[in-house]
Amino acid sequence: MRGVLLFSVGAAKKVILANPMIDYATVFYAGDISASDSSAAWLGVVAFTFAYYFDFSGYIDMARGLGLLFGMRLPINFDSPYKARDFADFWRRWNITISRFFDSAVFRNLFGFGDRIPKLIFATLVTFLVSGIWHGAAWHYIIWGLVCGLLVALSNILTLYRIKIPKAVGCGVTFFVMMLVRVLFDAENMTDAVLVYKKLFTFSGTLEPLLDNLYIVAIIFVSALICFIPKNSNEITDIKAEESRPLGALHIIFAAALLVFSIANMSSISTFLYFNF
Repeated sequence: MRGVLLFSVGAAKKVILANPMIDYATVFYAGDISASDSSAAWLGVVAFTFAYYFDFSGYIDMARGLGLLFGMRLPINFDSPYKARDFADFWRRWNITISRFFDSAVFRNLFGFGDRIPKLIFATLVTFLVSGIWHGAAWHYIIWGLVCGLLVALSNILTLYRIKIPKAVGCGVTFFVMMLVRVLFDAENMTDAVLVYKKLFTFSGTLEPLLDNLYIVAIIFVSALICFIPKNSNEITDIKAEESRPLGALHIIFAAALLVFSIANMSSISTFLYFNF
């Protein structure tokens, strides 16, 4: 039953939330960015920010749900990354398995207990450089990796010096900056990434793109609420607990509703954003 519930949650993430946002953001990034309004650019960037999360975490939920049906417990790969209070915390929550792999295969071979801060910064930058190249042999992936490495190194330094930032401020800044950094990842090349940044901060044009895409705006609003407020899918299914509580009638109704609604909306072919990685 936990497998069915987890699969249903994952299917709803992918079909109901991720797919419409992917459709809009893909058209934006593939189109003539220089002719777009600032509002269209913000909508595309925010849409991809939530689309990537629900696309990938939905895929993981479905895979883990199917695993439970056959008695296999696949590892947790997402733990509410948009609730992270700093950039190091973000990467401990996002794509956990690959982060652990890079930590053991790269970082720990460059940095050891007792090493000083310059060595920590160097090891962090190299680790994220490798991560960028792993995602794709292109400059925008490499620069994305280095920028992420700098942000994580900064977070680690603040932690070492015991500089604490209020949780709400930390979460807000981390999410906003990671959303901007994601442009480097989502763009086809550095030229397009620079164009997107220019559009984001010139604040030119009208609100017409938002008014013409109120459905996408609504999905983004719902996605934000889901990311920042309620329990995540691991907590809903109680998978992390050593002694899971019995599932009740509400869980069954919730799973059935999500699964039926997801299947009813499977009207077109859809691939996963992370399929290429």
